Amino acid sequence: MSISLRIYIVITIVFIILGVGTKIVFDSINQLNTSGRTAAIELRKQNETLSEVIQSAQFFQKSFLKLTLHASLKYQQSRISDQAFIARQSHNKLLDSIAAANDVISLYPDELAAINNQLEKLDQLSKSSFVLVSRRPQVALPLLQGIDRYSKQLLETIVSLKEKNLIRANKDIQLIQDESDKRIAQFYQFASLLFIILFFALYLTIFSIIRPIKRVTNALQSLAGYDVNIEIPNIMHGKNEIAKLWRSTFHLKGALIQKKKDEIIKLKRAKELEQALKREQKLSELLKFSAHNDALTGLLNRQGFDYYLEELHLDENYVYAIIDLNMFKPINDTFGHAAGDAVLKEVGKRLKDVLCDNHICIRNGGDEFSVLVKGDGTREFSKKLGAVLVSIFNEPLHFNDRDIKINAAIGIAQYNDRFSDIDRMLTAADSAMYLMKKSAGTNFKVYNDNIVVKVSDPSQGREIALAIENKEIKPWLQPKYNMITQELIGFEALARWEKSPTEIISPHKFLMNIADHGLQMDFTMLILKSTLEQMKEWKAKGLNFGKISVNISEETLASESGNNEIIKILRQYPDICQYMIFEITENVFLSRISDAVNRAISKIIAEGVEISMDDFGTGYASFRHLNEFIFHEIKIDKSFVHGIGKDKSSEIILSGFMYIAKGLGARVIAEGIETQEQQDFLISIGCEFAQGFYYGKAQNFEQTELILFDNVELSQKIA
Repeated sequence: MSISLRIYIVITIVFIILGVGTKIVFDSINQLNTSGRTAAIELRKQNETLSEVIQSAQFFQKSFLKLTLHASLKYQQSRISDQAFIARQSHNKLLDSIAAANDVISLYPDELAAINNQLEKLDQLSKSSFVLVSRRPQVALPLLQGIDRYSKQLLETIVSLKEKNLIRANKDIQLIQDESDKRIAQFYQFASLLFIILFFALYLTIFSIIRPIKRVTNALQSLAGYDVNIEIPNIMHGKNEIAKLWRSTFHLKGALIQKKKDEIIKLKRAKELEQALKREQKLSELLKFSAHNDALTGLLNRQGFDYYLEELHLDENYVYAIIDLNMFKPINDTFGHAAGDAVLKEVGKRLKDVLCDNHICIRNGGDEFSVLVKGDGTREFSKKLGAVLVSIFNEPLHFNDRDIKINAAIGIAQYNDRFSDIDRMLTAADSAMYLMKKSAGTNFKVYNDNIVVKVSDPSQGREIALAIENKEIKPWLQPKYNMITQELIGFEALARWEKSPTEIISPHKFLMNIADHGLQMDFTMLILKSTLEQMKEWKAKGLNFGKISVNISEETLASESGNNEIIKILRQYPDICQYMIFEITENVFLSRISDAVNRAISKIIAEGVEISMDDFGTGYASFRHLNEFIFHEIKIDKSFVHGIGKDKSSEIILSGFMYIAKGLGARVIAEGIETQEQQDFLISIGCEFAQGFYYGKAQNFEQTELILFDNVELSQKIA
């Protein structure tokens, strides 16, 4: 056998050995690479699953933390309920995400037990909290705090589990890598034995196989460390095993790049969301400032002041001062509204400049300001405050090269036992200010017990005028009954201010303001026309409402315009006038305008309307005055009725009233009947008709119509 043949045979054997060895090594490495790729993909899936669980746990924790905040701050029930619904959704989402990750979690018995234990506690607390939080938020607070504690523990457990899983998975990949390195080392040993025999074959083997494998290994190591900047060679486009290995590495790199992009997008979205929340918070703060602060001066408005008072605990050290600018309208008329706005801004600025930061400045509206100051509880402090407030008007205001002199009336009241609530203190300061309106220049008055409290203010007048214009003040009807037959004979129209569907204001709270601001005529015409219009509608329906009385003020009757307006309205309802009664008080007999009132009454009677003397017995009219006026009905004041069974003199006076009324030929109606005893006594002295809570309170037109339908057979007893 020749050497050449032997060399050929050796070379052939070497090539066969190298080929077999290479095939074995390539298969082994390919298998390891597949295992590594599978492990890496599984690791990514597991991490994504655990990341979703962590996000759900964080969302769950934030939802219950926000619900706890809503409950502790006593938010509106609707907001607490909405947040409770979000918390319940986050709870369900957490359970779903944990169930989806159960395959991963079950690999760690300790964490699995901890998670199950924490979930069980969270389930118990969540069910209890959802029952209580919508009904009794304060009671649910401990449960919500417990949920917050266990949710934090759950989040820590899941984060720990994710870290442990990442370590375990990296160890598995490292074992595969170690095994790959081990087999490569074995291959190097095997190849070194043949290197002497076939140097070039070994060199080609190292150059064409080992080097690419090492590059793949390095690439896998880089990718395992999330380094996606590694380059992939062109040889990956072939059909051999190395090319397949590189293609797998390339796909793994692509998956990691996509994941990194997804994480960047998520981070970007989180930042955008955070920015949006900050913008929303700024907008909310701006809206809150606009709602609670005056747009012109920047001071608190009345709504903001009321909100501030809800959070403030007043004591005897607090002093309230109200400042009303004198002759402000002429400034607007003379220099324009820009000058008026400049005056208001300057007053607001001067108030803030002379008072400390912890003092509250308010623009009540129009040309009225006020301040709430914490002093030392002495009257001397109130006087010092008054002097300080007067000082801000010492210097004139400069506007467009003009000096505008402004002055004001200032009233001051101190929070004390007499004014133990804020409304009384505000009213007292207003009354002191009202006295100063009569004096010239700028001056102040500290409230004392000799000042008569003035109930109304200009802002109330504007509010009531607007209520009359919008027909928010409406007549409600109180029934009148025949006490003997218990039949309904008619109604009296009593005003109610329907400020909102749930806020109905009684007349004693606003009638004085109507008088103070000269709105009697507008008010009277509104009640009269509304009542006549309703009577016309009921008559068209065939309902018998008897006779309905309306109170008419003496100012309206005495003025020519008021009298003409009444006649004009009555002539619009010629068929209804016979069912109408006008009530006037007995004091008009002693008034200097009694003659004018008497002439007006004569015209009204000519239209078919009857006249009733209201509050009989409370004035000082003599029998001569009674004889001079025409009236058809006398209404006995409720103060006498309430004395029945308690005051013998009231019963004697009532008997005298009945004797007088019979002598004058007028029917008598007793007001304020509240008990059976009062009714029985009045019947015994010959009083036939009455009204009061015993028979029914005043009701709106819709409720009164139901009464009329129930009394279709109403008999009219007033002739």
